[in-house]
Amino acid sequence: MGLAESLGFFGPEIVLSAAVLGLIFFDLLAVGKQDKANASGLVALGGAVIAVGASLALWGSEPTWLFGRMVVLDQFAVFFKILLGFSLVAAIVMSLGSGEVAGRPNEGEYYTLLVASGLGMLLMASAGNLLMAYLALEFVSLTSYVLTGFLRHNRRSGEAALKYLIYGGVASGAMIYGMSWIFGLTGSMDYAVIAKQIVTLDGASQGALFVALLLVLSGFGYKIAAVPFHMWAPDVYVGAPIPVTAFLAVGSKAAGFAILLRFFHFGVGSEHIPGGPPLVMLLVMICFLTMTLGNLAAL
Repeated sequence: MGLAESLGFFGPEIVLSAAVLGLIFFDLLAVGKQDKANASGLVALGGAVIAVGASLALWGSEPTWLFGRMVVLDQFAVFFKILLGFSLVAAIVMSLGSGEVAGRPNEGEYYTLLVASGLGMLLMASAGNLLMAYLALEFVSLTSYVLTGFLRHNRRSGEAALKYLIYGGVASGAMIYGMSWIFGLTGSMDYAVIAKQIVTLDGASQGALFVALLLVLSGFGYKIAAVPFHMWAPDVYVGAPIPVTAFLAVGSKAAGFAILLRFFHFGVGSEHIPGGPPLVMLLVMICFLTMTLGNLAAL
């Protein structure tokens, strides 16, 4: 589907993009005004609520590829868009009443980054291409680093942001290295093409594919804080503002599971993996259990 046709099914992302731009310009134009603090939060909240409504309107749409097969629209993606939209709304509502956020001179920047992070999570849930998946995940990660260190003069917040950045950089490097192997083995970044090309790989290439999948899994595991990629979680949960902690604990995990399931089940194709769908479901259960352990370790 081309650009013009794809925009008609891209409502939630367009709304959040407009909200991000609106927050940037509002923050610039409202400098020095007394009502600036609460108004930024209300603008962000309005954008998030409209995005949830746009996501609900997509429910029941026929599965289709958007933007030249970079993004896929199906019920799986719509479900996670609705879930992530509600988590963004909840995070903004919490921020409006949070003493860590309200009244700060950079409060407009905070809501801009929060909405931008929500936009990246929506793209993670619907990515149908390795490039789109990586860009969406990195976009969420970069905004999350800044949100974690939002309390500039709080040493604990700065330490959490730095550790989050270091761990995230290592996981991101491993993931994109694995993706480059997959591209080299299959000659494509399109999930559907990758699933077809896996069948034709010989024994040596299957071993290389296994290593590549492990590297990619390390990046996804970091995003959902699955053991042993959960090292960032304790510091971030303690150092970040409480609304950010809640958003990362729910939204980031949901987006991470969406991109993981999309890649290993719909993308790689569970029917083409030795062991088939049961092995993929076992992998998902292991990721869920290790994520639970990682969150318990952060408490």
